[in-house]
Amino acid sequence: MDSRSPPTEDIGFFRGSIEAKLLKAINNSQTKTVVEMPLESKRYTLSAELLQNGDVELNGATLKVDASGDLPVIEGAATAAGSVSFAPGTNTFLAIERSGNPACRGP
Repeated sequence: MDSRSPPTEDIGFFRGSIEAKLLKAINNSQTKTVVEMPLESKRYTLSAELLQNGDVELNGATLKVDASGDLPVIEGAATAAGSVSFAPGTNTFLAIERSGNPACRGP
């Protein structure tokens, strides 16, 4: 995907925000990892207490469908700029709405 292209309806993680960036962090180590982030973001961390049982958590809450078969509302956790830690065995997406990257701006 060309980073200069405006978002589309079917790829709309930050619908309408040309400067948006998404950072994916996979911590496959046995220890916590800390990264310095210069910008605030919204955090979406996928984890599982036991990988074998099939339950997946998003930001600490188990993702389960309701009686109608619908997933709960998926919301990111506000994350301040600075030290961001990633627990062992987690997959995290950090959504940065205003990255300030000139390559992300429209023509």
